Parts: sequence; structure tokens; C-alpha cells
Amino acid sequence: MNVNPEKFALAVVASSSSNLSLKDKFELYEKAVEFVEKQNKISHDKAIQKVKDFLNDD
Repeated sequence: MNVNPEKFALAVVASSSSNLSLKDKFELYEKAVEFVEKQNKISHDKAIQKVKDFLNDD
């Protein structure tokens, strides 16, 4: 599954505590984007490996 990092990060910030400072919200946004980008890469790499395994399965 591929998740849009920016949309996810906006949802995370929107659902965060209203007590967070603007700086904290921005850092939360950055961390959420980074997290999703890493997860998307892991998911992509696994999918590529499955295809390679399928093609090499004789």
C-alpha cells in the first residue's frame, strides 16, 4: 500500500493536541512525512522482491 506522505502528515498534525506549539507541529509534520516515505520504500522493495522471486521461480 502506498500512502501519500503529505496528506498523512497533515492528518497527523490536524489530529494532534491543540496545545502543541507551531514548532512542535512542524516537527511532527516532518517526522510523519519521513516515516511514511520510509514505510512506502519498504513496501515498494518488498513488492519488487516478490516479483523477482516469482520470475525466478522455475
